[in-house]
Amino acid sequence: MNKPYYKKINETDIHFFTKTLGENNVLLDRSLLVDYAHDETENLIFFPELVVFPSNTKDVSNLLKYCNEHLIPITARGAGTS
Repeated sequence: MNKPYYKKINETDIHFFTKTLGENNVLLDRSLLVDYAHDETENLIFFPELVVFPSNTKDVSNLLKYCNEHLIPITARGAGTS
């Protein structure tokens, strides 16, 4: 069985996310991404390419559909405590 190929975020993807959620709900600046690169369980840091903040179930559904169609991996995040 072949492993799925996941792609890096590109400008088209960023445009979709900002159009769908608004610029204030898409983080791209590395200095802002550091807070989302880890939780409090271990001293491990993995920077995301971007962070999005959907505000309702419609946004979540649209994001998941888009990411699935474009082979963009998603990591959900809760409070970041563990």
